[in-house]
Amino acid sequence: MRAFALPLFAVLSLGLVQCSPQSGEEEAKPTDFRSTVEVKLTPATVAKLGEKGEKVVLKAFYFGIVTQETVSLADPNDGTIHLGTDMYDPKVKDGQTVHLTAKAIDRAKLGQISQGKPIVRLETYAAKDGKRVETMLCNDTQDYVEVLQKQVYTIRCDLNQQ
Repeated sequence: MRAFALPLFAVLSLGLVQCSPQSGEEEAKPTDFRSTVEVKLTPATVAKLGEKGEKVVLKAFYFGIVTQETVSLADPNDGTIHLGTDMYDPKVKDGQTVHLTAKAIDRAKLGQISQGKPIVRLETYAAKDGKRVETMLCNDTQDYVEVLQKQVYTIRCDLNQQ
């Protein structure tokens, strides 16, 4: 009987943990990986976007590096674990602070990535009618979220001269 007591307790405890309320976890989701970026457009870029009726889009794509155990779960196109994408539409003006909430990160997948550390790829571009247009070029970046959290990263955008 004693031999069954410990495994039975472990199974029941696991069931309780899995059924326990996760409201605190849900509230923490957007704040754990939040960061801040500054989007700066040149005056010529602001004028051209306004003239063409285009808007600015900031895409924050979160992903992680696979481990030996999760290689089979990786996206076949890039070999990473995709965690989610947040989209932001900063105003068309010379400078604006954008607070990245990281709401899209699928916390259930954090255990599948190396050290549980997500990476974010920031991409900024112009769009019209929901489609990307090549009016401006920006210095996009990619880094571990924890690195970007240490300071405000500045994205600079200028007119595409091509």
